[in-house]
Amino acid sequence: MSMNIGYCRVSTGKQDVSLDAQEEKIRAMAVVHGIEISEVIVDNDESAKDLNRPGVKRLMELIRAGSVRCLIVAKLDRITRDVGDLQRLIKLFAKHRTKFVSVEESLDSSSAAGELVINLMTSVSHWERRAIGERTKTALQHLKGVGFRVGKTPYGWTAPVRSDEDRKAGIRHRLQPVESEQKIIEYIRKCRSAKMSFQSIANVLNSHGYTTRQGTPWVHQYVRNAIAEGKKVIAA
Repeated sequence: MSMNIGYCRVSTGKQDVSLDAQEEKIRAMAVVHGIEISEVIVDNDESAKDLNRPGVKRLMELIRAGSVRCLIVAKLDRITRDVGDLQRLIKLFAKHRTKFVSVEESLDSSSAAGELVINLMTSVSHWERRAIGERTKTALQHLKGVGFRVGKTPYGWTAPVRSDEDRKAGIRHRLQPVESEQKIIEYIRKCRSAKMSFQSIANVLNSHGYTTRQGTPWVHQYVRNAIAEGKKVIAA
């Protein structure tokens, strides 16, 4: 028996498009197409980064079994944000003769034009996410390069505490050197210049009673990191 299915999804920790609103759009579109929704499958607190979601898995099983005549979603990104996944879904729909409708974009995969537009829109969305990611990465690298704290504070440095006013204004403070840790970093550099291995340096530091910032003994990786992280910071 073929069914008409609706699919809804809300993101992890984010109710930007409520389930009720999505279902309302889906059922309204079903009326427009003169069909009745048999079931609305829901993925709650799930990301659309891939198809590894309980609701989508069940939906795909029903489609492969030839049980879905029409699938309606409120918006394209509710089912996927990935170009490759969308292409796989479109092929699956075509193979099992499942009509796919996206309400917000007025898309219908039953036509060649509809399928083309769906692919184009997802490709643009994919490009936008990558562009944003690249811009964010570049901005973070710049902040690190001029001595601002981004993420974990490296050994040898400390980040001044920001006031609530600074946080609201987006004001960042440059990292400040920690004298005791800077002396250890300088000692490590001298040892490396003398061709000592990281583990040998760690052994010497431990023999003198020095510990890491966390109070643990030095090991070769901690020594390596202390030098590597310090190179990324430019003192103001």
